[in-house]
Amino acid sequence: MIAFDAHVLRWTLDDAPPDGYARHHIKEASFFGADRWSVDLVLQGTAATEPLMINFIGIDESAMWPAKKKKAANLSSGNGHEIMDLFEKLDGWLTRKTHGNVDIMLLATVGGVISV
Repeated sequence: MIAFDAHVLRWTLDDAPPDGYARHHIKEASFFGADRWSVDLVLQGTAATEPLMINFIGIDESAMWPAKKKKAANLSSGNGHEIMDLFEKLDGWLTRKTHGNVDIMLLATVGGVISV
């Protein structure tokens, strides 16, 4: 997902952009074998000549606890997803500490801000 503030005149998405300066959120889900996507923008006003600050976040689809717990358990020892091993330990620790009163969801993510 990316988010940015701008007055977008045109973009290469299915629908036309909203009119005027706005906060935009573009969500894209990749699928197996596709690890990138692109969007072209035409901006109006000072945003067209100043750097555009883009907030981004990505989620590792194979590292979602507990949704991918069974898949991780089926992998042989040493060949698993390292973050899922950590999530399993965190889940056990949290279950013990809260006596099972917390419904945990853990995600492996990356995020940041870039100026383009």
